[in-house]
This record gives sequence, structure tokens and C-alpha cells, in this order.
Amino acid sequence: RSEASSDPLTGVANRRGFDQTCDRWVRTSRSQFVMAILDVDDFKSVNDTKGHAAGDELLKLVAQQLKASFRDSDIVARVGGDEFAVLAADLTLAQAERRIAGVLSQIGNGLAGPDGAVHQATLSCGVAEFSAGDTPASLY
Repeated sequence: RSEASSDPLTGVANRRGFDQTCDRWVRTSRSQFVMAILDVDDFKSVNDTKGHAAGDELLKLVAQQLKASFRDSDIVARVGGDEFAVLAADLTLAQAERRIAGVLSQIGNGLAGPDGAVHQATLSCGVAEFSAGDTPASLY
């Protein structure tokens, strides 16, 4: 079950795990949570200019930084090639926006890989706060 819901490259949840958790959170009407969708800007150019190994390393580093910036009870997932999603419980929209702005700043300042190389990236992000009547699709 764990392997079926995890992304093998980054070690975070995959789309299936994310969708299942989001469905459960919406169905149980958690009192407060936010969904953030993040996309690595110009990721194709990383693969094209530095190679797929460098692109894979960047995805791993972004996933690690996202995971480190949220709580264990929150969900960080890779939901597409260079797209990540976060479900964070008990945060208001304003709190989530501040936290994500900090994460985006850290990533923009560079992420050190295991070989010491610094990987630069910027991410685009959208955030939505769950309200009664929302569905996973409406949040996304």
C-alpha cells in the first residue's frame, strides 16, 4: 500500500496517495485545511540544458524542502512531472501563504545537493482554503 501511494523518485506521496487523502479530508469535513499546488518553473530547460539526472536531482531537492517545511501530519506529493501539491491541516489561508512564501524563497536561494552542487529553481504556486461544499476538484 505504501509503495502504491509513494513517488519512487522523490519519496513523497504520489498523485494516487494525494487524491485519496484529499478525498478523505473533504469527506470528513476537516475543520480547516489548505491545498497548495506548486510547479517548477521552466523545468524542461533544466532537463534540456543540464540533463535528466540534474532534473531528477532538482525534483528530489524540491520534495525534500517541501517535506521539511511542513508537518508530518501534512501531505506533500508529487502529482505530475514537475508539479507538487500540499495538503496542510489547521492552517488559515494567510498562514499557508506565509509558510509557502518562505519555502519558495528558500528554494529560490538554491538547494544544495548531496554532491555539494547548488540547484537553483523558482516555483509558481496557487493556494486554496477548504470551505464547506468544496470538492477536491474545486480546491484544485
